[in-house]
Amino acid sequence: MSVFDVLLRGGWVVDGTGAPPWRADLAVTGDRIASIGHLPEATAPVEIDATGRYLMPGFIDTHIHADASAATSDVQLAALRQGVTTLLLGQDGVSFAPASAATIRAVSQYFGPVNGPCPAELAGGCDVASLLDFYDRAGALNVGYLAPAGTIRAEVMGYDPAPATPGQKAAMQRLVEAALADGALGLSTGLDYEPGRFADPAEITALCQPVARAGAVYVSHIRGYEADAWRGMSELTQIARDSGAAAHVSHYHGPANMLAGLLDAGRAEGLDLTYDSYP
Repeated sequence: MSVFDVLLRGGWVVDGTGAPPWRADLAVTGDRIASIGHLPEATAPVEIDATGRYLMPGFIDTHIHADASAATSDVQLAALRQGVTTLLLGQDGVSFAPASAATIRAVSQYFGPVNGPCPAELAGGCDVASLLDFYDRAGALNVGYLAPAGTIRAEVMGYDPAPATPGQKAAMQRLVEAALADGALGLSTGLDYEPGRFADPAEITALCQPVARAGAVYVSHIRGYEADAWRGMSELTQIARDSGAAAHVSHYHGPANMLAGLLDAGRAEGLDLTYDSYP
C-alpha cells in the first residue's frame, strides 16, 4: 500500500500535452506529483473527491502588471482561485529593477497607474536578485521576471530622448547581463511608453544580444498595433534577425489576416516568434 501526503480522486486529468482528458487519481508527496493513475490501494491523510472536476497544471499569466501587488495576499488568492500559479512580471519595459532609488521614483511616477507603487522594501533601489527574493519570501505564487529595457535606459540615461551613445549602450548591456545572471527570463520593451519609445532598433538589438546568448526571450509591446501592427512587427522581426534572440509580441491585436501573415513570414525565415493576445 502506498502512502502519500495528498490524494485527489477521480478527476479529469488535463496534462497540457494536447491529449484528451482522462479519469485518474493524482497523488502528491511534498511539493511534487508522485503518481497519476488508478490508485485504489493508496492512502493519504488528505483525500479530496475530484469527481467532475479538472486536474490541470498551474496556469502561467504571461502578461500581468502586478509588480507592486504580487506579494499581497488578496492578489495571490485571486490568482490561485483562477488556477494561476505563476506570474510573469516586468512587462512593457517598465518595472522596479535593476534601478536606483531615483530611477524607481521616476518610473513609479510615470507608470504607477499601471504597475502600482513600488513596495517600500524595494524603493531604496534594487537589483533583480533582490526583487526576486522579495517576491519569493512574500507569497505562494511563483514569479518570473523580465528585465525592463525602459527602466534600464532610465538608469543609464534618465528620460533623455537622444539616441544612446556607444558607451551608454555598453552600460545598458551590462545591466541586462547582470539581470539575466540574477534570474531574469528575458528582456521587455514598451515602445509606446517613455523612455522606451526613445530607443531605436539598433539600441534594442544591442540589448538583445546578451538575451540571445543566454537563450532567453525578448518580449515587446511593439511600436504600434491595429492598422500600424505591420510597422511594429517589422521592427521586432529585424531585432530578432539581427540579435538572434527569440521574440514574443505582447497583447498582439489588429486585423487578423495581417497579424497571422506577419508571424508566418517571420517564422518562414527561421525566426522564433510567438505572441499573446487579449482574451
